[in-house]
Amino acid sequence: MLIFGAIQLETGDINNDGAVDMYDLVLLNEYLRCRSILPDGISTLKKCEAAAADINSDGEVNNADVIEYLEIICE
Repeated sequence: MLIFGAIQLETGDINNDGAVDMYDLVLLNEYLRCRSILPDGISTLKKCEAAAADINSDGEVNNADVIEYLEIICE
């Protein structure tokens, strides 16, 4: 569990709906797509959401996390 002030998110549950699912994967893909086109300091995810998106806990939110999400969702 990740705690940011009053917000508590489970790793992988970006939208905090209680499940790691395709909706979280959509948010992750949108974040990764927009990261290269938005100005520095602007993000589609809050800090706590980006931390939750790092499902493999390597300190980076990237395509490796997408693979982890796909593995979880497709089980």
